[in-house]
Amino acid sequence: MRVTEENVVQQIKYKNEESILFLLKTYGGLLNAIIRRYLKDNPQDVEECLADVLVSFWFHLDSFDPTKNEFIEHLCFLQKSL
Repeated sequence: MRVTEENVVQQIKYKNEESILFLLKTYGGLLNAIIRRYLKDNPQDVEECLADVLVSFWFHLDSFDPTKNEFIEHLCFLQKSL
């Protein structure tokens, strides 16, 4: 199934690996920019942190509550908590 903005959360629940690619294409730039603010001048750490954020979201999707925050807000929160 094609992953879109509307179904990305559901696709992650189904463990559709294409959803990770979608997250990288759609939010990778924003997440990278935020991570670089904290991990200056270390591209390897930035890459590792981004991978950690995606893996964390993949395995802890149940912590996402769409009634409390938007999807991208939750991703950014996860990133700051790692």
